[in-house]
Amino acid sequence: MNDNILELLTEALADKMQERSLKTAPTAPYGSDSDVLWTDWVKAVRTNRVNPNEVRVSTKETSLSAPPSARLYTCTGLFGLCGPDDIIGLSMNDDPLISWIGFFPDTVCEKFIKMWSYFDVSGTAAGSISTTVYGDACSDPPTVEYDQYEVFIGDFGTLRACGQTVNISEIGLRKCDKQPTYTLPIEGVGPVRINNDLDLETIAAAQTVKHEMSREVITGDKDTTGQFDGLTNLVKTGYYDIKGNRRYSFDSVVVDWENDTLGGAVNGHGSIITKVRDVWRQIMWRINAAGMGKPREADVALVMPTWMSWEFLDEWAFWSFKEQTTGGDQVVYRDVYELRAYRDKYGSGGAFGNGYITIDGFTLSILAHDWMTVEQNAPNFCTDIYVLVRQIGTRRILQGQYIPADAGVGAVSAQAGYRLFNVETIQGNRGIKWMKHDNVCVSPCVLFRPRLYLDAPWACGVIQNVCANPQFDPQSLDPQSNYFIEDTKSAAEAITQYWYNSDTGSWFS
Repeated sequence: MNDNILELLTEALADKMQERSLKTAPTAPYGSDSDVLWTDWVKAVRTNRVNPNEVRVSTKETSLSAPPSARLYTCTGLFGLCGPDDIIGLSMNDDPLISWIGFFPDTVCEKFIKMWSYFDVSGTAAGSISTTVYGDACSDPPTVEYDQYEVFIGDFGTLRACGQTVNISEIGLRKCDKQPTYTLPIEGVGPVRINNDLDLETIAAAQTVKHEMSREVITGDKDTTGQFDGLTNLVKTGYYDIKGNRRYSFDSVVVDWENDTLGGAVNGHGSIITKVRDVWRQIMWRINAAGMGKPREADVALVMPTWMSWEFLDEWAFWSFKEQTTGGDQVVYRDVYELRAYRDKYGSGGAFGNGYITIDGFTLSILAHDWMTVEQNAPNFCTDIYVLVRQIGTRRILQGQYIPADAGVGAVSAQAGYRLFNVETIQGNRGIKWMKHDNVCVSPCVLFRPRLYLDAPWACGVIQNVCANPQFDPQSLDPQSNYFIEDTKSAAEAITQYWYNSDTGSWFS
């Protein structure tokens, strides 16, 4: 009898979860006309991949202490009780540069890029060719000589973060019956209701790791424990092979702009547009010499911060309209309608919506990355401009890679005979999520093992130390930057509930 009741309840629960998963189409935690909890969405997705009959185990892992305050819910609160439930933010969007590069699974720690340097007559390297290719038909022809080398690409990084500790005995508490249920706008997902603090801390841990990805994709250094090489250490000169020989044919096209402004009046380079043109032509010459095909316009990006892209496009319009007099002076009518219309035409659109320029009939689209380093050379602000090629013909030369997470999680199940309770794969097998736990206190954690892989740095370029003097100081999305959008950063704490007295025009608690 009891077994029959249990079987009926199990079937009813399965039907309910299936109904929910179908309703929410468990690819996004919200429906077009429904208000779905983050927790419910996670459950609906999990029912499609986790056997509910699996044996799960858990042991006390570590000592945790939940903070006494700074909770979204419970008897304190991070926000007041009045106003709408939506929480807005400027740093929760997906990074377009990370999305454009793309990340793919890989399990090889050490990778060596193989190159042919040249093919020619024996004696070429020594500078003493004994027998030439041309000569008498009856004479012995020369033997060939060639050179090969390998360059090492760095290992994966390890990026991880944990949310703050949550006392699960307090989940469900509200300060009062008027406390709202908050929502967060998550790009690619939509408005998500955050119904408890554990959900919030899980999202916070993932966002923290994502932010570090946005930094390291530019400045990462494999020689720093846990980091991977970013573009600064990949798009460069000074490559050596594994034997210690200097290899110039592997170098990127690198220009030091020497902290000059976009017009290049001091360093003698001329306009930054002319230099981008020359860098691009150099890259295309190398691509043509490699015989690998042509890049598509969507596979090429000019990467720079948004504030620099505005100044860059202004210079593009000026460069396009300037006239050269016999005395060498540049004359341009900056305020004419034609110049402004030209600037507006190129100021948006392109492959990434951030504007574009054209060189030799090829469209170079600007991809804005607002996590790049900003330096100051008063009164100017300086950064780098990258010319990146993602793919040549059918060959992907720039990509992100990650260690797939299922191998480790699956190994525990295979060896121990059960699924480890607090470890699971997330983000389409890109990472691992687990819970640190101490009795009824838990802390959600996430971990990713990524790296950048560039096997043709000679097909990319960078113009370093480019400066401009914008009307406003640059703004960065990086909380660790001196140019972060918020000057007064402080850790979250419970808020005193304030009320506004319209009669006196003042606040009271």
